[in-house]
Amino acid sequence: MAQQFLSVIRRDQKIVHAYKANDTRVSVPILVLAGKSDTMTNQDALSQWKDFTTGEVTVKMLEGEHYFIYDQAENFAQAVESFMECV
Repeated sequence: MAQQFLSVIRRDQKIVHAYKANDTRVSVPILVLAGKSDTMTNQDALSQWKDFTTGEVTVKMLEGEHYFIYDQAENFAQAVESFMECV
């Protein structure tokens, strides 16, 4: 079972490292959610989502680390719902 998961993770990592962004941008607003204690990202990296859209980018930090969504499911859902009401 572990080999199956590792295989999926390896493929995901290969895609992430091979991806090359182009100049194409979507014209939709983007909501960026991250954990305040996430050591895998930072505010500068999160703000780079503006490079992928001509729409507004909203960055919202929730309590937690990289997998904050598991501990903050209700707050996560509320943030998405609030964002959707505005767009």
